[in-house]
Amino acid sequence: MSGLSAVISVKLKLGQDSYNVDLNIPSATPTPEAPFLFSVVSPEKGEQPANTLLEVAIGNANHIYVAVAPPSSLLKETGVDKVVENLNVVVSEGKYNKTDKKFDQDKNEDKGKDEDKNK
Repeated sequence: MSGLSAVISVKLKLGQDSYNVDLNIPSATPTPEAPFLFSVVSPEKGEQPANTLLEVAIGNANHIYVAVAPPSSLLKETGVDKVVENLNVVVSEGKYNKTDKKFDQDKNEDKGKDEDKNK
């Protein structure tokens, strides 16, 4: 039986910049292979590449990834630049693969599961 899933996409504008906000809630309980995903991305603008302001992935209690890196234009627009010149924060438990948007299985984790089966 599959559950309810949700995908929400919103485009916000702050000053001269726009931001794509994406939320992906899987139909089943999030797992490392199919995590809950939330991101805020400033799309490509002329010569400037896309910039990820916020990225959150939650697979389970042992697989969590949060990265925050607002661009200087957002810091200036909100007035935070008077105190903070640059901000880049990454908090992670488990190894998150940003390209595949899932967590890589930890060999020690798999080994522990095998040991539990042998008990």
